[in-house]
Amino acid sequence: GLVAAGAQDQGWQNSNPGLGGPPYQFTQVISGDYGHPTSSTHTLNMVYSVYPGFTLLQENETGPPVLQLIDFPPETQGVTWMPFILADPDDPDVYYFCARHIWRCRRISGADYAETMMPYDFGVGQGVTALAISPVDHQYWYAVTNQGYCHTSTDGGANWTLSEDVGPGAHYFYGTAIVASPTDRHTCWIGGSGYSNPAVWTAADAGEHWAPVGSGL
Repeated sequence: GLVAAGAQDQGWQNSNPGLGGPPYQFTQVISGDYGHPTSSTHTLNMVYSVYPGFTLLQENETGPPVLQLIDFPPETQGVTWMPFILADPDDPDVYYFCARHIWRCRRISGADYAETMMPYDFGVGQGVTALAISPVDHQYWYAVTNQGYCHTSTDGGANWTLSEDVGPGAHYFYGTAIVASPTDRHTCWIGGSGYSNPAVWTAADAGEHWAPVGSGL
């Protein structure tokens, strides 16, 4: 099996298909702390992950891995220790970086990326800690901030609507988890810290209302 993994302290790793599995055996590519792996290729080509201070790109699946270290966009507000990133589902050369604003990062060559700040301001003291794009309709985006504020866009991130419901808080350095339904553009789930509140919330109306999920987890 071909699996990429980001680990605390143990760095960025790829599985070794020659050793069989599961359980899979992994080889460390680079040391450090890596998380939020994301790709639109459905392979281990063009896989992005984040380190506290830069974005890592693994370009290739076969052969010695070619790695690129990409600077964060010039945003100082709302940037968590492990910022959330998301690969564009339609272009493997593009990924989104989450802070007080969402940044569209488009590859020019190597580690050189053109960074464009998207217009919506998520607010003073806010940082986007998770972002999802619906696999059913790429115009439907879902985002949640460090304080649990849930937002929905139906025009590819240009404009956003804030829900009246507040979802789960974020983990203090890794943020939040988010999953958009693979079958319904109106359904999404958010997972948070779970401290003194339900850990998972869901919406079935394009994020207008969110409700906690507790039973059966």
